[in-house]
Amino acid sequence: MAFDICSSVVSAIYAEDLIKENLVSQRDSVHDRVTKAEQDAQKIDILAMKWLDEANSLINDAVSLEEKARTNKSCCLGHCPNWIWRCHLAKQIEKKSKEMVEQRNNWKFKQQFAHPATPPGMLYFSSEGFLLSHSTKVAKDQLLEALEDDEVSMIGLYGMGGCGKTTLAKQVGKATMEFFHKVVFIVVSSSVDSTKIRDSIADQLGFMLEGQGDFGKAQSLWSKLNNAGNILINLDDVWERLDFETIGIPFDSNFKRCKVLITARRKDICTLMDCQKHVHLHLLNEEDAWRLFQYYGHITSTTLERIKDLAKKIVHECKGLAIAIATISCTLKDKSLVE
Repeated sequence: MAFDICSSVVSAIYAEDLIKENLVSQRDSVHDRVTKAEQDAQKIDILAMKWLDEANSLINDAVSLEEKARTNKSCCLGHCPNWIWRCHLAKQIEKKSKEMVEQRNNWKFKQQFAHPATPPGMLYFSSEGFLLSHSTKVAKDQLLEALEDDEVSMIGLYGMGGCGKTTLAKQVGKATMEFFHKVVFIVVSSSVDSTKIRDSIADQLGFMLEGQGDFGKAQSLWSKLNNAGNILINLDDVWERLDFETIGIPFDSNFKRCKVLITARRKDICTLMDCQKHVHLHLLNEEDAWRLFQYYGHITSTTLERIKDLAKKIVHECKGLAIAIATISCTLKDKSLVE
């Protein structure tokens, strides 16, 4: 019996060592890929990093068990090996071997586990100076509700030019990154260029478009978007109806994972784009307009009352238009009354 237990321990150690070495090789290979992706300024998938952490933990545990197995554990004043302890150790080693095999088989990132990170200062995330007014809060809540609705694929945010649609759209995109696999932001403007829109979407998602000509590349983007998980495409400053088929954006009643949020100055553009949800961003009320001017204009409790009075008159003339208030207040900050 003693021989069988001893043999069992040796066999378990030998089997575990082979499994451990395979896992170490796989771990090193993944680590090298992560390092290369980071050098290329790519964002690593959180699941890949979790796999690496778990693999490192299992490898460290295996090394610890091997060291225990080489320790001379005995009983009866050191005259007899402790067979109970060794039997227990063999079971521990076998269990750890199974965990390492499962970890190796759980590797699900063989194709691509990294994607291009959004470069700092590139357009998607808005500034920390975003102030949530009553009108923007109402609109933001409506947008988030629509984006979480599985029956809504197309959403339109409309309002006067300069009222803050772009800033709000960026904030909403930032807030929804937890339940969208990818979020992209494209400026359309009045001169529509379908090729430029398509290339921008592909570039932000890290797609290489196959196919010849516009039609082939549109089909390629359509196919990739269909298989890329939940994606939010934010099309900013839309002036006319866009042809999604020409661009390559999937949009039909059977496809729910790719949602589109457009911003436009007029509600009829949202209607032309077949938006299922229309959200109106109103101008700022007097209270929110003054709060915005104070923030950008550095108006504090220590500011002279004469300057505050003049500033309030300027705010009133801006008629609740966020871009006018922000621009003028930034220009006038820290200026004297005469200026």
